[in-house]
Amino acid sequence: MNPHSRWPAIVRDLMRETNTSERALAREAGLSRSTLRRFLAREGSVNVHQLEHMLAAMGCDLEALPIEGDDPKPAPPAPPAPKRPMRRFVSFATRGGK
Repeated sequence: MNPHSRWPAIVRDLMRETNTSERALAREAGLSRSTLRRFLAREGSVNVHQLEHMLAAMGCDLEALPIEGDDPKPAPPAPPAPKRPMRRFVSFATRGGK
């Protein structure tokens, strides 16, 4: 996870709201206290699974939602059709040398 993300501040705010200590959060999320402390101090990072475990320990869920005001990116255009029809070559082998 990017150390410049807002997640450390979000997790810290949730810890305050739920009155969760670093020790309890680390234990519930299955992290070492040093990993959690580095993450909260923006000196280290965690992966998405670890973040999910931290949020779940405080009764929250990680969910992907579209950003308001942004239109979804259009699908890339399909490749152009070939100008000539493609021919398939199939080879059959017979057993016994016939």
